Amino acid sequence: MKTFKEYLKENSNDNKLLVISRGVSGAGKSYAISKLVPKENIFSTDDYWGPNYNFDMSKIGIAHSWNIKRAKDAMLRGVNPLGIDNTNLTWRAMEPYVTFGKANGYKVKYVESDSPWWKAITHNLKNPRFRDGVKEFENAALFLAKKNTHGVPVAAIKSMLTSWQPTNTLPIQESKYSDYIGDDFTKETPMDNDTFIVARTNNNSSVQQAIFVPIRFRHQDKYIVTHHVSSKTPDKWDNVSNGNRRPLSLDEIKRNYDIKIMTKNEFEEWAMLEML
Repeated sequence: MKTFKEYLKENSNDNKLLVISRGVSGAGKSYAISKLVPKENIFSTDDYWGPNYNFDMSKIGIAHSWNIKRAKDAMLRGVNPLGIDNTNLTWRAMEPYVTFGKANGYKVKYVESDSPWWKAITHNLKNPRFRDGVKEFENAALFLAKKNTHGVPVAAIKSMLTSWQPTNTLPIQESKYSDYIGDDFTKETPMDNDTFIVARTNNNSSVQQAIFVPIRFRHQDKYIVTHHVSSKTPDKWDNVSNGNRRPLSLDEIKRNYDIKIMTKNEFEEWAMLEML
């Protein structure tokens, strides 16, 4: 097993680029990414269905796993630049690519279509009423259904539009140690705060101890939990799933925990003694 010193080691390769295209079917995302990444370096789940696009909804999970695996293999080979041409509507959809890429020294660029219709639609999506079945929403879905090349139906387009998360609201913006994947911390962009928090609960919570690492979230220094010890497994540090990681301020953590703040070096030494 790697030591925490290895987990936190800075990656010296700053030149590799991972490009993530984003947009619903018909938005023009494939054209946008093709201007930045050579065709042979672009990985799309659509490729699983073959040149005739023999889509089978029952195999969609298999198709995504297939694309994730081959993209990861390419990252390990150092393919550069490397593109992911999927809809990537939500953070959950793109997380396997982004976190693995960053763990392997890739900088990430998110790309959307600059087509006038997609710009207009994303502008309208900022209005909550637009998603409530108004005529403009129906027209947008009909237009995109005609634009896309794979025959994606209007109902599916509506679902995509409803699920869309704007890039500037994704939880990966400006963070340094945002995620813990298997045996790797992932390095993102620099931040001013470089302290770690080891916390012990001061209430009746099922979480007895927790580790919080620093992130830069929406231009503020915050923390997210990566590991905890629960009352069910009091002798074991467990990874915390991404869905349970809400960025917290120092004051928010203090309300529920007695805390010890450590520098990165102090945390590395503590972790090697207490966690491994």
